[in-house]
Amino acid sequence: MNKTMAWIAAALLLACTTSCLEGGSNSVESDTVGIIRRESKEGKMVMDNPFPYGPFYSPTLSKLNEGACVLVHFTLNRDAAENSSTVVRSRGYSTVTISAQAEVEKYRIARFSDPGAPDTGKVLKDEVPIKNPVNLVRGYVRGYLFVEHVLNQPSDQRNEWYLTYNPDAKAQTYLGKHTYDIYLRTTKRTTGTKTAVDMAVNSAYFIKSYFEEIARKEKSSGNNEAFYVRFNYVSGFQNGKPVWSRIERAMPVQISDILSNKG
Repeated sequence: MNKTMAWIAAALLLACTTSCLEGGSNSVESDTVGIIRRESKEGKMVMDNPFPYGPFYSPTLSKLNEGACVLVHFTLNRDAAENSSTVVRSRGYSTVTISAQAEVEKYRIARFSDPGAPDTGKVLKDEVPIKNPVNLVRGYVRGYLFVEHVLNQPSDQRNEWYLTYNPDAKAQTYLGKHTYDIYLRTTKRTTGTKTAVDMAVNSAYFIKSYFEEIARKEKSSGNNEAFYVRFNYVSGFQNGKPVWSRIERAMPVQISDILSNKG
């Protein structure tokens, strides 16, 4: 799926419910995110995801490349023969029906000092203010953090995303919790032609090394539970400089999950 169609499909997916719907026939319908890999027994493309049911398989996933990040709307019928506990245990995955899917663009978190990392004190060329940086944290899968952002812009406009952090920054105590700040911004990649609307876009950020770095630091200081991550974002511009805002709803990250490579 090309990026234009992926964007449109993602918008359609967001019209679907984001909560689990338990059907009368022991079924689950929901949205989820994941990363595609080829399983070793039959060579099928399966999707590792944050759901507790384990990896998913659907014939529609065969159209994706290994390593692709994807957002799907799926139905899992746990009464189906292919989803019996014996079959799932043997195959290593459940079988689902996917009614819509879209590839999610991948990015990598960068240090302030990394080449190409944007200067937090300067407005970027074609920078776009962000309305809601974390409309929904969809999950952490194989080192990628999937996040849904909201912008006010033409629905056919395409953007580039940047996520950075200060490696020298110390943890701040927020509501009694050790909290670390990360910085999000976006620029216009291609100009849209439609009327501006509030629209959501999903991105996946490879953040594994950063999370592991913090988790090891926290564990060595005696914290074995969780640390928190807080999003800062460019919400506007004033006197030629970016206006930084902060979402005070910090995201918990379980230290044991990170250090056990569970995510």
